[in-house]
Amino acid sequence: MKRAKLADRTDDELVHEFAALAIEQDTALLENDNAKVARLFWRLMAIVDELKRRPSDRRTKLMVLYS
Repeated sequence: MKRAKLADRTDDELVHEFAALAIEQDTALLENDNAKVARLFWRLMAIVDELKRRPSDRRTKLMVLYS
């Protein structure tokens, strides 16, 4: 995922996409699709990096996923 694409999205859009990718990664884990798990991992990390790059380190927005 390119940084420019992620930079154009709101925090809430990134959190929503993170949740969707995490669910997709869980399914890939259950199916033993290691290549897909790895690919999704790097997409998830790109989102985390984008949130960290923003002012005030907005990774705390991901905590909503715990509830």
